[in-house]
Amino acid sequence: MNYLMSIKNTLYNISLDGRADNREYIAYKVFEYVFEFINFFFYTLPIVFVLFAIIASAGETYLWNNPNTPAQHLFNYTLAASIVFIPLNIWIRLAGYCVSVRRLHDINQSGWIYFGLCVIACTFGIMFNFLIFFAAFIVLAIIKSYEGENQYGIKTLNTEDFKTLE
Repeated sequence: MNYLMSIKNTLYNISLDGRADNREYIAYKVFEYVFEFINFFFYTLPIVFVLFAIIASAGETYLWNNPNTPAQHLFNYTLAASIVFIPLNIWIRLAGYCVSVRRLHDINQSGWIYFGLCVIACTFGIMFNFLIFFAAFIVLAIIKSYEGENQYGIKTLNTEDFKTLE
């Protein structure tokens, strides 16, 4: 399975059942991190600018009542972007959570471990959150799959795996 097919498979297979090999996991997580980078510049940053404009206006109605101000244009952009980015964020993050749980299943571990990481990360703040999930990404990408059948299912061989067996 190539990387684009892995990403497509993960986006349309939002399920906690089964297993995900490290190629599927790495392909989707790289896609998710690229999306987060794009999301930051086209959605999160404009929202921060709008909040700064609201604080800086200190009650002046000129910025918000006049439709031709840059602040009003940015506010309209963030409202329009919310229609696209909020459902997309939910879908991509949910698929990322599911592929991480399936990857834990692939190494014969419970998916509750990832939930515990989420709770710990939310407790300690943004920077610690990034460090925890980046460390989890590296560890889950490196660990070899559990060979054969485990309590979460059978390891399936991809067509690329057959090429290496020859």
